[in-house]
Amino acid sequence: MKARGVKLAFNCTGIRAEESPARKKKEPLKLNATLSKAGREVYEYMPIHHLTTRHVFWIIQQAGQEPFHANIRNKRLSCVFCIMGCDGDLQHGAEQRPALLQKYLDTEDRTGWTMFNGKSLRDRIANKPSGIAA
Repeated sequence: MKARGVKLAFNCTGIRAEESPARKKKEPLKLNATLSKAGREVYEYMPIHHLTTRHVFWIIQQAGQEPFHANIRNKRLSCVFCIMGCDGDLQHGAEQRPALLQKYLDTEDRTGWTMFNGKSLRDRIANKPSGIAA
């Protein structure tokens, strides 16, 4: 911001109230006091906070666009193998990114550690659709 002479910024995210009780409590527009220093103002803004999933997909359709494939299938969209993803989301990630899946599985095997609170990624995708090699 300093290099560009910008004094006002908005960090926009696609968080929606419908996604969880914790997200419902979030303020859709809030000053980020940590980043608002040295003559600049930074706000956290959630422009679709109030929208339902159905409404979001309707808006995409009305714009003549198609949603990203993972938005259609996944419960929530995040990293491919997000620690907070449900099993179905992890299975979809495994289908879409088999080489990355193998890197994760190899790392878990090599280190004996998992990022899923004691349950391996292999276990999380155990009830996987056909075609996923674990």
